[in-house]
Amino acid sequence: MNEKMNESEIIEKKENNSDLKFYSTTFEDRSEEVDLEHEKFIKQMRKIDCDKISQFDDILCDILIDNLFLGFRTHKLNKFNENLFKLPPRYNQYNTFSEAILSIIKRTILNPDVKDGIDKAYEELFSFLNSDTLTSNYDLTSLISTQLIKYPSFKEYFNSLTTEELKCFEEHTKKYLSMYHVKAGFQLIETDRYKVTGKKECCLIATKEWNKGDLIKYCSGVLCPITSEELKKLEGEDFSIMFSAVLKCNALFLGPGRFVNHDCQPNCEFVSYNRASMIVNFRVIRDIKLGEELTVFYSDSYFGINNCDCLCESCEKKQLGGFSKPLSNDASSSSENDNINHPVSTVMRHRRRAQPMSFKINFEIEVNDDYHCNICGRLISEINGICVGCLRHHKIFNLIWPHRVIFFFFFFFSFKFFKYTIFYFNIYIYIHFFFFFFFF
Repeated sequence: MNEKMNESEIIEKKENNSDLKFYSTTFEDRSEEVDLEHEKFIKQMRKIDCDKISQFDDILCDILIDNLFLGFRTHKLNKFNENLFKLPPRYNQYNTFSEAILSIIKRTILNPDVKDGIDKAYEELFSFLNSDTLTSNYDLTSLISTQLIKYPSFKEYFNSLTTEELKCFEEHTKKYLSMYHVKAGFQLIETDRYKVTGKKECCLIATKEWNKGDLIKYCSGVLCPITSEELKKLEGEDFSIMFSAVLKCNALFLGPGRFVNHDCQPNCEFVSYNRASMIVNFRVIRDIKLGEELTVFYSDSYFGINNCDCLCESCEKKQLGGFSKPLSNDASSSSENDNINHPVSTVMRHRRRAQPMSFKINFEIEVNDDYHCNICGRLISEINGICVGCLRHHKIFNLIWPHRVIFFFFFFFSFKFFKYTIFYFNIYIYIHFFFFFFFF
């Protein structure tokens, strides 16, 4: 499990691993391979309309990520009027709605006395959103979901859904709730790596050490098959489009898994243990250290031809992709013209420089530089000693990053050992007393 993979082995694995392609994991546009008959099959195969699932995804991101003290809005597929809403609350801002959601998570998922915490969390969340007093009792001024549902209330919205759609909403909700499980092993935080694109982005970093071969159980995504016509409508949208070799169609990749970013030398890979399944998980392909970002390999040409616009950490270290030296005017112009017609890439050539990242845990050694977080060692822009990610973590889990649960293990077993030691010692005394009394 602790076997290390060198660079050449990782490259060879990406090129020769049939599982990666077989299990719907290549990010390539292959719409020309999909015929009209198969387009009809795609529509028949989908129990839920793709627009509805993407709506669920936007709503759940809004409720369980953005407004859970992230402080900014993650990218949404559905359109809304930003001017009508306040920004999501930060870790140091009080919001009645966000506090209510956090309270549900704490008394269910984070409560060691509650079995099936994720199921209980969903039941409470659904009941809370379905409440008649939601609008009057809670501050929803930063909740864009009130516009996305296109109904006056969540109760009316849920009543409009079919049984299949409600089941899909439940399954999708549990995927996002799983991110807060004490054993998740990762955390969603803001990243500055792609700030040159003009958008705030997120990434997943490890809150524990992962070994090669481990399955990241609490992080998954779902494939939503789309037709060629639907693919054209998504042109220019900054969302993950996958090609499923099994389903033989393009698919939107939704759920928490969409926050796993690309790297040309990744530490994870896509896996699906059922050919007919729409669920995609992640498996570790090399050891991951605490604080390291979880990454996967999208494809050879996801960020332009030969990933010429890639801003991943590996490209930064090697000065490749978007970090390569500027080309001559003629060559640069030719490259940009090629990328304009590229069916998948949404990143333009001029997006070149990214902020170097650092996630080095620092509990034993004090960081002297005020521009590093004193807890996780991450680069920060504010001179306050602690990054926003660690402050948000403390807000949610009431513990210092990366811990999510107080370790009672030692004390529990110490108490058990002490209790049983006293018990068996008493038995020993009684037996000896009996034999002494009987024989003497």
